Amino acid sequence: MNPRLSYDSGAIINHAHRIHKLFALIEIDFPASRICIEIHATWEGLAACGILEEHNIKTLATSLFTPEQAIAAAKAGCSYIAPYTNELKVHFEEGSRYCPRL
Repeated sequence: MNPRLSYDSGAIINHAHRIHKLFALIEIDFPASRICIEIHATWEGLAACGILEEHNIKTLATSLFTPEQAIAAAKAGCSYIAPYTNELKVHFEEGSRYCPRL
């Protein structure tokens, strides 16, 4: 999903429907059940997930940084969630194994 849409539920929903329509144009017999839309776990994104799931469009909540976000994604009805398990500081603090030298 386009990150610019992360705070606009309507735009997220429209974009997800557009993706489904494009797959149908590319391959008529492509099973829609194989498509899963990755959506950022903002409040608006999770609201969109709930609506899309009601329309039988599978969703994956991403950019989950806290257990509370994962619980909210599950309550929203997302088919899948992708929690981020590292602390963000490991990417930015000098001396961290993942942080490049600054």
